[in-house]
Amino acid sequence: MEIIKEQVRASQFMGHKSLVELVEGDIIVPDIKPDILSLVKVEGRAFITDKETLDKKVRLSGMVDVYAIYIADDETNSLKGLSAALNFNETIDMPNCESGMEPIVKYSLGNIESKVLNGRKITVKCPIEIDLKIMKDQEFEISRDISDADNIQVLKEEIKLNSLVGYNTEDVSINETVSLPENNLPIGEILCCSVDIVNKDYKMSYNKVLAKADAKVRIVYIADDENGTIQTFETLIPFTGFIDINGVNDNTEFDINYNLKNYYIKPVYQDMKANAISVEADVEIFVLANEVREVVAIQDLYNPDEVLRYDVRDVAIDQNVNTQTTNVRLDQVLSIPELENSKLLDVNVRTSITDKKVLDDKIVVEGNANVDITHYHMDKRTIETKKLELPFQETVPIDRNNSQNDVTLEVADVEYELMPSGQLRLNIGLALENDAVNELNIHMIDNLEQTNERLEPVASVVIYPVKQGDTLWKIAKRFRTTVEAIKEANDLTDDKIYPSQQLMIPKRIYRVTLNPLD
Repeated sequence: MEIIKEQVRASQFMGHKSLVELVEGDIIVPDIKPDILSLVKVEGRAFITDKETLDKKVRLSGMVDVYAIYIADDETNSLKGLSAALNFNETIDMPNCESGMEPIVKYSLGNIESKVLNGRKITVKCPIEIDLKIMKDQEFEISRDISDADNIQVLKEEIKLNSLVGYNTEDVSINETVSLPENNLPIGEILCCSVDIVNKDYKMSYNKVLAKADAKVRIVYIADDENGTIQTFETLIPFTGFIDINGVNDNTEFDINYNLKNYYIKPVYQDMKANAISVEADVEIFVLANEVREVVAIQDLYNPDEVLRYDVRDVAIDQNVNTQTTNVRLDQVLSIPELENSKLLDVNVRTSITDKKVLDDKIVVEGNANVDITHYHMDKRTIETKKLELPFQETVPIDRNNSQNDVTLEVADVEYELMPSGQLRLNIGLALENDAVNELNIHMIDNLEQTNERLEPVASVVIYPVKQGDTLWKIAKRFRTTVEAIKEANDLTDDKIYPSQQLMIPKRIYRVTLNPLD
């Protein structure tokens, strides 16, 4: 008699934590620029540049790249731009974390608080919302069958296991020079800029994942002309990354995360005119490959006639069994009088979840899209901002069998157009992502031994009233019979039973073969 085992490999989530890291610092006005009269806007972008797992903790390093547009305290009240990089290091306690585990980090920058000090310095507080998960790659054996199991009753269960195929990271560098279109004036001074990763897609080829996306680059600048005209420029820079993962196939599911680690944009001069920009950026692409695998594992066993001895060890695994993305559209046309006779410079959207309610097989999510509009007023010749709050409510279906549902929200795409009479066409796409985590409890059975110790016979006739929580297996094991014998004695066609149901438990008949006398 031998236990037949199978080696499986699984990805397990060992911890999850959401927190806010507050990064504080100063933006200093350089000597060559005039004092600050008033602030127009302060924006920024957060980057995680390094991450490391240690025993019981995770260390994150990064920076916040902030920029400010201000009205100068000079004769013409000119517009000026400032920027600064604020570094941070954060150590996060994670009790189940071990060195070498893989951290999965999602993050976004919240609303920046700013204050002008003495006209030469802006102090800022930048909250970074961090969602951190720790993943462990582990291999273990399951007991799936028993050979030569004469008279041993075995309870097996089919388990859907999120089997880890592999994961890998690829760093991609973007280094492009992009010319301005002919209708754009040359660049005098860049006031603000941004880079976002959009149009994400992938293809699989043999053991490689081809991840491709676009870097959406946008700048607002003061033109190099007599009037100091405010202009904008936007472009898409495609990039690709080849990530090696052995063992992928058509049934493999991929979770791909793009992390923009930094970027640098500067004017490119030719013949004393800046008619192009240089874009440098580093993007980290993390690919996690899984496939759902059905395995059979022994959950229980017994011999109705003899004592069995064996060891049982339970292994609990928390797995991300399903990631579901719900697309939320906030498309509308808004009448905003302040935008009349203006040129639209930038629309920045941040999101927040204000409430989550779990109702049976769904989660009702409420939140806001906070919209910051930057525009240039033609008559006043000033840059102004307008803030809007667009509430939404969305229902996300869930599986009640899952032990945990983690809902996150991010901006997928933003398109906008300033229409006549100050109307703003605003198309906002949000991605509401639900990571369903299920706890699997797998029995590991080992050191099975049949002792040949006979069990005492049970009563010849038993009428048993079914109790809450009973199963045919539990009843058969208790009375040392078989599930098939109980079903046959009670004319049951399936394994369904209900409380207070009267079951007749048949007595087992022992067949003994006697050797004839010589």
